[in-house]
Amino acid sequence: DYDLFGAKVKHVNASYKQMTFTFEKEGASYAIILRVFDDGVAFRYSINGDESTDLSISSEHTGVRLPNGAYTWAMNYSQSNEDVEIEHPSITELNYRYSMPLLYKTEDDVFALVNEADLNGTYCGAQMTGDGTGLLRIVFTPEQTDDVETTLPFASPWRYVVIGDLQTITNNTLAESLSPESKVEDTSWIEAGAVDWTWLNGDLRHDQLPDGVTFETAGLEYYKKYVDFAVEMGWKYQLLDEGWQPRGNTAAGEHEYEGYYDWMPELIDYAAEKGVGLIVWARKANLTDDAYRQKMFKEWADMGIKGIKPDFFDSQSQEIIQLLDILTKEAAENHLLINIHGAGKTTGERRTYPNAICREAVSGGESCWNDAYFDCMLPFTRFAVGGADFTPMASYGNTFGNKTVTQAHLVAETIMF
Repeated sequence: DYDLFGAKVKHVNASYKQMTFTFEKEGASYAIILRVFDDGVAFRYSINGDESTDLSISSEHTGVRLPNGAYTWAMNYSQSNEDVEIEHPSITELNYRYSMPLLYKTEDDVFALVNEADLNGTYCGAQMTGDGTGLLRIVFTPEQTDDVETTLPFASPWRYVVIGDLQTITNNTLAESLSPESKVEDTSWIEAGAVDWTWLNGDLRHDQLPDGVTFETAGLEYYKKYVDFAVEMGWKYQLLDEGWQPRGNTAAGEHEYEGYYDWMPELIDYAAEKGVGLIVWARKANLTDDAYRQKMFKEWADMGIKGIKPDFFDSQSQEIIQLLDILTKEAAENHLLINIHGAGKTTGERRTYPNAICREAVSGGESCWNDAYFDCMLPFTRFAVGGADFTPMASYGNTFGNKTVTQAHLVAETIMF
C-alpha cells in the first residue's frame, strides 16, 4: 500500500500471497520466495548466513520457458535499452540475446511481460538468452565480466511476469510493488511535470553553435527564450543539457565540464521568477569521485537547481548499478530530482526513491527514426515497467530530409503516450 509520483497511478494497493521454499546444499541455507499477485507472479532467491559474510556469485541458472505457439516481441540486447522490439512469430526464432522487458502472447491470446524488479547494487542487471527451443535463460548482462561480489544475507532481484490482457500489461505496477518502500521521508518537494528540452535543436550545443556565436555571449538569451516557451506551454521544468557548463581541460586531468558562465545566476533568478524549475545535465565520468559529486550536488541544490540528468552509463554491471544507487540516494538527500540517461531499464526504483522521476532506457525522439509500429509497442513493453524519457514532441530532426515521421505523427504520439 503506497503512493507513486508522476506515475500511471497515484496510489497502489496490491495484495499477494507468498510462499517460501527452503533448501540446504553442502551446508548452505537458501530459499526461493514466490509471490502471486492478481496480475502476475514473481520469485527471488535468498541466501542466509552469518551477517556480513562475503559472497561471490559466478552465474545464475534461471529460465522462462515460452509455450509452443507463443508470439514474441523482443528487443535485441542493448546495454542502454535503446533498440526496438522485433516480432518473432515462432519461438524457434529466439536464438539471440534479449533485453527486458520482453512481451509474448500465447495461442489463446493471453499476454505475458517478463522483467526484473528491485535491482540494486548487491547484484548486476540481467539479459535473456535463447537457444531456439523456447527457453529464455536469465543470465548476467555482458558488461558483468567478473563474479558478483556481495554479502550475506542476500536476496536477488525479483524475476516477475505480468499476465493478462493488454490493459493488464499496461496498467501493472508490479515492479514498484516488488521494490522496497520509500526511503525518502519528506516527499513534499517532489513534483512531476513536463520539461522543455534544448539539446536536439542544436542551438545550445558546443558542437553546433552558429559561426560567431558562443555560450558566453548567447547562452543567456537562448535559455531565456526556452524558459519563456515553457511558461507559454504550461510546463514545469527547463532542462539545461550538454553545454550549460564550460568544458574543462581533460588532458590536464580536470573534470570535463566544470564551473559556470557568468550569466548562470541571472538565468536561475529569471526561471524562478517565471515559476520554471531548472534541471541540469551531467556526464557520468564527472560524478564518480565521491567528494566532488557530493560537493556539486549540494552546490547545485543551494543554487536553486531542481534536478539532475546524469548520462552515459551504458552498462548494467554491478559497479554501475551501485553508482546509480549512490546518485539517486544523494540526489534525494539534496532534494534533487534525477532523470538517468544512457542506462538500463527501470526496475521499480521510483517507489524506493520517488525523486527518480523518470529514466531514458528507450529509443526516444532523439533517434529520429522511430515509426508508428515502435511507438505503439511502447505502452505494452517499456512504458509498462516505469517512466520513460522519450521526448515525444521533439520535432527537429524528425520531419525533414529523409526522415519519415510527420508533424501529425508527433501529435498522435504525444496523445497516445
